[in-house]
Amino acid sequence: MRLSILIPLLPLVLPCWPNASGVHAQTVGYFTNTTYKIVQLTGETDSARRIPTTSRTYENECVTGTDLGSTFEHNGLLYFLFGDTPSLPCGTGTDDFLGWSDARRPEDIFLNVHKSVDCRGGSCFEPITIPGVRMAGCEVPSYGISVSGRIYMVATTDALGNCDMGRSVMTVSEDDGRSFRRLYDLSTLDLDSSGASHIDGAGKIINVSMVEVHGQRSQNLPEEPCVLIWGSGKYRGSNVRLAYVPSSQIANRSAIRYLSGVDRRGSPLWSKEESNAIDLFDQPQIGELSVQFCGQLGQWIMLYNSDDFGSFHAGIHMRSARWPWGPWSPEPTVVFDGWRDRAYGRYIHVSTDIGQWDVFSDSPYVGPETSGGPYGPYLIPRFFHGDHDRATIVYTMSTWNPYQAILMQSDIGYPDQLPPERNSTFVTLPGSRGWKVSGNFLRPFVWTNGVPYVTSYADHGDADMGVAQYGFLPSSRDQALEFGVHGGDAEVVLIEQTNDTPTSPPDIPQFYAALKRGDYGRVVETVIGPQSNDHELTVRWDLRRHCGKRMRLFVIDWLDRPWGFISVSQITRFSLNAASHSH
Repeated sequence: MRLSILIPLLPLVLPCWPNASGVHAQTVGYFTNTTYKIVQLTGETDSARRIPTTSRTYENECVTGTDLGSTFEHNGLLYFLFGDTPSLPCGTGTDDFLGWSDARRPEDIFLNVHKSVDCRGGSCFEPITIPGVRMAGCEVPSYGISVSGRIYMVATTDALGNCDMGRSVMTVSEDDGRSFRRLYDLSTLDLDSSGASHIDGAGKIINVSMVEVHGQRSQNLPEEPCVLIWGSGKYRGSNVRLAYVPSSQIANRSAIRYLSGVDRRGSPLWSKEESNAIDLFDQPQIGELSVQFCGQLGQWIMLYNSDDFGSFHAGIHMRSARWPWGPWSPEPTVVFDGWRDRAYGRYIHVSTDIGQWDVFSDSPYVGPETSGGPYGPYLIPRFFHGDHDRATIVYTMSTWNPYQAILMQSDIGYPDQLPPERNSTFVTLPGSRGWKVSGNFLRPFVWTNGVPYVTSYADHGDADMGVAQYGFLPSSRDQALEFGVHGGDAEVVLIEQTNDTPTSPPDIPQFYAALKRGDYGRVVETVIGPQSNDHELTVRWDLRRHCGKRMRLFVIDWLDRPWGFISVSQITRFSLNAASHSH
């Protein structure tokens, strides 16, 4: 080999790639308590945080909700491909669309889209259409890549009623994604009505991920730029395979070669026949997937959703490899788990036999009795940061209910090689010393778990209203806030403060509206009571993104109706002590 690592061609500047001496040989791991929601990308309102989304996609593009959001770079912009979207006004089904942004921070993404005039004379998103290719429900843009100024997109079609996509199609756009034309069928999975395959060895690359690499840096690829194509076959019922095609021949299906084996030296073997494509590992439940090179760690990273859709055990899995063909991690690492990472009931809707745990169901396809679940993880290297021991990765993820695409972050690397982190804690109870409180609306009590709480259900019950607020400035050592809530529809809110707030606002509902509108600073987190006093939602909010920012925490009850209160535990602020921070 000419170089120890095969790295991708990238159209943007990222931190320098590590040399061989900085590359770890072992499997990339996950740092606990580092998976967080950053922002919601789509929809008009982030219903879990009760704030408008940055893009306001209904007002601006007629998009109420959508999913997926696979990404690629094109002409210096970050592009997104979104899946089944409730149809345009006067439409009768689902549509798909493309958006882009020039943001350099994930929280700053504003989606631009191609627009057209709808049947009412309004301006709405222009659906992705491919002449001769059906793009109905469960038939979606899978992944895109920019090659020589053109966008090449793989779309899935021929879906059965259970969302088994039967065929993938390679397409091309020469006008930055406004229109596409079909080039060839990439892979065909001949399914019967039950979802069983008729043809053994076919349809191995339906849902895909694509990266362009320097082929000349490996003796196992042509000495020219090449596009690597990872793919799964039957939806949530197959393993991952790998193929490549020289970039100059991406429009020619006969130029594709499939990984058919690895020799004793670890070098890949390639075949012209798709039927010879081997599985990269054994986990035949893969749905959507994404593979990217993490320059900080010097490793290829794969994310995918696995397990049953909608299951509380479903998660986002990660594997790593030094080479695109492997060997990949022998076992997956779970970087997102809805319970472990405090998503269910906080920003993914959950309904169980004991009732709903939240009040923010928004799916157009299922009712509030149906829980959401994670799927469609797509890595965004533009936003990766860290070093050769630990890196923060950013990725899109869909949640089904709410039916939206959100941005997530997780820390990965080599936790076993770093000294254990030692945290110090600071505990404060809302309304205690250091807090500014309007009126007499909080009452302290100790809940059944023995933890001190306050509730805004005070002398006047649901009619009590008020605001308690606490300001602080996170340092580089601050990690997270953690606390519990139960009760009703009032809120705990965290903002990046830009303007001073009144201690005792004369009109609490009016102050609440201004707070959520962003008059005092950008709202970065919100949690709402679950309309239950029988179970607690434990919340953990990331402070690392807000280092050096002026933060303000609010317990605010602006409601005088039934369930118009909230109960909040003592709040723990976690910080690294000096010894841990030195690493």
